[in-house]
Amino acid sequence: MQEILINPYTAIRLFAKTYLYVGDKLLTDKKYKKTREAWIASMYLISLKKESGQEWYFKPETKDGSPDFYCYTFIYDQKKGGSIKPEMKLEVFEWRKEENEKDFLKSLNRIKLN
Repeated sequence: MQEILINPYTAIRLFAKTYLYVGDKLLTDKKYKKTREAWIASMYLISLKKESGQEWYFKPETKDGSPDFYCYTFIYDQKKGGSIKPEMKLEVFEWRKEENEKDFLKSLNRIKLN
């Protein structure tokens, strides 16, 4: 099976186009949760590129639900004469103050770590 990786800039453009189509519903409706998470993951991967100089790509988890995304970069390995593809697993969650969660770590434990 062929693996398809998503460029973070593509996910950001999709988020922007979706926002233009559905408006603020994109920011709150559970139907768009994966789109919001892809935007968050994309912003993180772009910041990694800024720090490391390496391009990152991702693919969403479609079966188990966790982690949310598998992220990859390609590094040329001179000894092997080719590229290696390190993997980083990325879990995203949305923390909302309006849900009366005062402690970020307690929220994380309740939502994702249980």
